Amino acid sequence: MLESHQVVWHTDAHRHEPVVPTTVDFHGINFMTQTSKGNSLKRRLHIGTGLLVAICLLSNVIGWIGQEVLLSNFRSMESADQIATSVLQINQGALQLKARSENYAQTGAESQFTAAEDLQSNLIHEIDVVRDTVDSDDPLHGMLDQMHDLMAAFGDQLELASAERNVRTDLLQNKLLAQEAEVDASIAAFEDNIADDDEASRALLTAVSGYATARQSMLRYFIQPSSELYEHMLDNLTLARDEIRGIELPENNDAQRTARKRVQSALKDFQSLGVRAIQATRGYMFYVNVVMAGQISEFVHYSNEIKSLVDRRREANRVDRQWAVAQGRMLAIASAVLAVLIAAVLAFRLTKVIFGPISSLTNTFLRLAEGETIDSIPAVDRNDEIGRMARAAEVFSRKNQQTKELLERSQTLSDELSQKAMMLEESNQELDNFAYVASHDLKSPLRGLRCLAEWVQEDCEGLLSEDSQKHLEQMQGRVNKMESLLDDLLNYSRVGRTEQHVEKVNVEELVRSVIELMDLSSGVKVDMQCDVAEIETYKTPLQQVLLNLIANAIKYNDKGDDGRVLVTCSPNGGMVEFSIIDNGIGVAPRFHERIFQMYQRASSLAVEGSGMGLAIVKKQVEVVGGEIRLESTEGQGSTFQFTWPSRVITKARSASVSTSA
Repeated sequence: MLESHQVVWHTDAHRHEPVVPTTVDFHGINFMTQTSKGNSLKRRLHIGTGLLVAICLLSNVIGWIGQEVLLSNFRSMESADQIATSVLQINQGALQLKARSENYAQTGAESQFTAAEDLQSNLIHEIDVVRDTVDSDDPLHGMLDQMHDLMAAFGDQLELASAERNVRTDLLQNKLLAQEAEVDASIAAFEDNIADDDEASRALLTAVSGYATARQSMLRYFIQPSSELYEHMLDNLTLARDEIRGIELPENNDAQRTARKRVQSALKDFQSLGVRAIQATRGYMFYVNVVMAGQISEFVHYSNEIKSLVDRRREANRVDRQWAVAQGRMLAIASAVLAVLIAAVLAFRLTKVIFGPISSLTNTFLRLAEGETIDSIPAVDRNDEIGRMARAAEVFSRKNQQTKELLERSQTLSDELSQKAMMLEESNQELDNFAYVASHDLKSPLRGLRCLAEWVQEDCEGLLSEDSQKHLEQMQGRVNKMESLLDDLLNYSRVGRTEQHVEKVNVEELVRSVIELMDLSSGVKVDMQCDVAEIETYKTPLQQVLLNLIANAIKYNDKGDDGRVLVTCSPNGGMVEFSIIDNGIGVAPRFHERIFQMYQRASSLAVEGSGMGLAIVKKQVEVVGGEIRLESTEGQGSTFQFTWPSRVITKARSASVSTSA
């Protein structure tokens, strides 16, 4: 670290601007400058920037005000358009309602009445929706209130018309037909009683003719209502009743008198029902053709008035919008011209005062960035920010010199680290070679010992004592054990040394083939769940890792026929995650790291194995860039999980591994 020092520049003694000392720190080097407030570039930039910001703010305010005016006009126009559209829909609905009502008046169809009621309810709802969007003091609000009242009254009149229509229908289709049958029956009974009296029969025939004529007039009235038909019906019914009343009957014949009384009563009731049916027809037609039609006409009148008012408002909004656009455009042009003038003046001043010296300093800093050491820095004598930048360049020039020295020292250290790394690699290679050579070369004398033990046992089997024979057998077993240990050591040393080829591997088929190689005589069942189709990797190392782990899961399972092993594989980013899950004896947590070390075992079961299997598996997985871990609790099974790359990009060396555990 260089020593901190202070460099002070003094201004001209004849100047009267206030002087402000400024301390600058560059990588631990402090130096103080004195800058005149009047000549400060910061102050000049602040003034120019403030003017530009003020103009921008003014332009934004003007634009914002203009936009608000336009938005207000657009909102008003949109509201007017919505009201006009709604009123048009209401007007169309009113015309449909009128048509439905007229169809109901002519046909009496219940579907037409239901449709008219639905239209009336919908129109009231639409009127209420439009009214809620209008201020209460707006003339539109009063017109919509009138339309609402008219439509509500129309519904009441429609109900009354329907009631009269129902009364008329009931009279025509039920009561009048029944009364006609009664009249006919009473006339027939009376005719039977006066059959012997010709004068009475002629009077009865005249009465029946009047009744028939009255009935025809009434039916014609229902088809085409007319006051003349109504009067004609009443006159003929009166004639029929008078003729019946004028028939002279013997005083001692009660049956004839009773029959005549029945005819008179039937004709009277027929007249009452006919008059009521005609009155219902008149009321029904009055409601439909006069009251309801008048209400619909007045309703349409109000809707037309609203449309006219909305159109006038839309035209007024259009004029206001054009005026606001023109005014906003003029203000925007004025503010833009003012901003351009101020920007031009400011740009000229900045170019003269700032950009020329900054360009020279930029070239200086570029040279400094390339590592040069410059003796003469331009603009050092200035008393503003550019002067401070120039003096900072001097600091960078000195720092370049220090950087060169540091780089030379760093290069020396880098060379030393590279040399030590090479030595470490050579040492690791020598250790691997030693393990390979030692495990390979020791097998020959072990094979000799095993052969000698077998020969001695064969040649001297009858001569040796029983203890000596046991000793020979123990020696053979230990020689075999030693050979197995050396084979595992040899396999461990080969991991990462033997050349393998990348190929496309069907993961599901590979796992199934490994399972088929297993010895399942212990009753343990092995299942698989694979969600990976195909990967590009080294097939043999992956096959042997799976073989070792699945074999261990079967070997260390104490559940017999209840033993289960599940093999799963699923994608995990650019890797494939394999899991071998069993319900065997499990591994205590304190042994989770230990079992992956060479010649280490954690099981108490009497099964064959050297303790090298998981060490070889761990090394093989890590050689291809994967990881392996164990999740297990003693007595509750184990889960071995390891990751394997789904695509091997660069070739790596791997070795065949054994399945010994």
